[in-house]
Amino acid sequence: MRSFFRWALLLGTLILAAPLAGCGNKQRSAAITPTEQQSFNTSPDLQQMWNAVQEAGRTNDYVGAQTLLFNLMSQNLTPEQRAVATKEGNVISERMYAAAQQGDAAASNAIVELRHNPPNRRVH
Repeated sequence: MRSFFRWALLLGTLILAAPLAGCGNKQRSAAITPTEQQSFNTSPDLQQMWNAVQEAGRTNDYVGAQTLLFNLMSQNLTPEQRAVATKEGNVISERMYAAAQQGDAAASNAIVELRHNPPNRRVH
């Protein structure tokens, strides 16, 4: 249970701190590698959750992707899987904030939604 709250706090911090990461000339997070992708092949359930995260990210469903990532992080993951999921969360957040800065209304709305209703406070 303690681990769950630690990851919830981490995810919330990533969501809220991402606008600050956009300041300056910071290099963007690298995309997930094929080797990292395979880290979720250990179980069909994890693979299905990971595929859902990636599909939401590909379609710019930022709120859905962050919510799915939060659900994935609440599973019993290996340290490698946690690192890959965290990296994917960073990539999605950076894309969301970059899109909002370019005037993407959907990305701006997603930021507002995630700030007002973060995944760690949602009732499922």
